[in-house]
Amino acid sequence: MKKSEKKDTATPTLIHNLQRLAHEFKEWKKSLESYEEPYCEISQNQKGVHINIKLPHVKKKSISLRMNSSKMEVKGENSKTNYYRIVDIPSIVDITRARAVFNNGMLKVNLPYTRAL
Repeated sequence: MKKSEKKDTATPTLIHNLQRLAHEFKEWKKSLESYEEPYCEISQNQKGVHINIKLPHVKKKSISLRMNSSKMEVKGENSKTNYYRIVDIPSIVDITRARAVFNNGMLKVNLPYTRAL
């Protein structure tokens, strides 16, 4: 085979990768559509920020709560519904002193300020 006749093998690989990415995106989108965003109420007072998230018919053991300095992620599920919520956290709270309580379908998270206001 001459140089000018050399077969281009990059094109099938590129097409395959694009098809794979499109499939992965569809699966990711489908998984997000299976989540419902729960009701969330955010308030604050002189001590800190208080977040209440309603997770009806969810058991405590099926709740996942993750937090970093800017966001709080909550997941919970029952037999019919998967709940998912991300809440922005103000930078003036101390997440190392955060307290969460779950009772009767309500997750209450208290985030004290890093210093008194």
